[in-house]
Amino acid sequence: MELDISPLSAHVGVAIRLAADDLERPGMHAALQAAFVQYGVLLFPGLGTSPEIHVAVTRCFGDLEVHPVNTNQVPGFPEIVDMSYAPPARPGELSYHAVYEIEGRALAGWLPWHFDLSYRTAINRGSMLRALEVPPEGGRTGFLDRIRLYELLPDDLKQAIERRRVIYRFQPDMMKRRFCRPADMKLLAPSMKASSFDGEVLDRDFPPVSHPLVYTQRETGRMVFNLAPMFAVAVEDMDVTEGDRLLERLIAHCTVTDYAYFHRWCAGDLLIWDNWRTLHAAEGVPPHYARRMQRTSLKGDYGLGRLADPRQAASH
Repeated sequence: MELDISPLSAHVGVAIRLAADDLERPGMHAALQAAFVQYGVLLFPGLGTSPEIHVAVTRCFGDLEVHPVNTNQVPGFPEIVDMSYAPPARPGELSYHAVYEIEGRALAGWLPWHFDLSYRTAINRGSMLRALEVPPEGGRTGFLDRIRLYELLPDDLKQAIERRRVIYRFQPDMMKRRFCRPADMKLLAPSMKASSFDGEVLDRDFPPVSHPLVYTQRETGRMVFNLAPMFAVAVEDMDVTEGDRLLERLIAHCTVTDYAYFHRWCAGDLLIWDNWRTLHAAEGVPPHYARRMQRTSLKGDYGLGRLADPRQAASH
């Protein structure tokens, strides 16, 4: 089956134009799954705003899972979590998203480059976002293709990451993260969920994990640059100074926005990304504007994560 496909950018993803009843056409699911493997990011412009269409499109790509950390679920749809930001109704109230000042701008819901659940041994297969209400400015989501990023790596960095592993730790407080924190960043308002992750909870429920820095996409044999800057803390079995220097070089490479696609949402857009193959980031929104987004997740585990030695993570 041929799909109506157009590129999103020179480096990342495609748009596919569908109507809701196209999902039941013979061969559609197989065609969508093949496009998912080939391109990694699929946008379905204006497909719909209902939770029913959201779940139906996600199921074209596999089984859904309930998000293991985000419990802000949509009533009647446990597979859908609400990622929305709304300006507080009263001064001093907290939102679901923290508000930061970055380069002199207040931004709610800003997130640096990452792939989902890098801080767990099992990484979900993919995620789909659905836009319900979009702000007049800001609020874009960025995507980077880690297959393309590997191709663009200098040879010395390809050699440096071969058979190397990176340690990740969950840290909900952006101000405590080791990398990807702008030097001038200030916390203006914490998120309402921040207090639920104290040190004891983090140590008990989120032990450090280890993932390879490069691996092979099983369907195609292509190499995937497997770094999620947001939660990285160390290179496993490497001197701290040398490991930090390597991570800084790798992060500088994989956050070059020349290779990125930033999607400016319209209500009714649905977008799915391959979490084993892409990075994404949230641009953030001025805190006086609302941004209503919901998300589903695909089950899966690429099978390469493992628990790390906590002593290595604790030294960072």
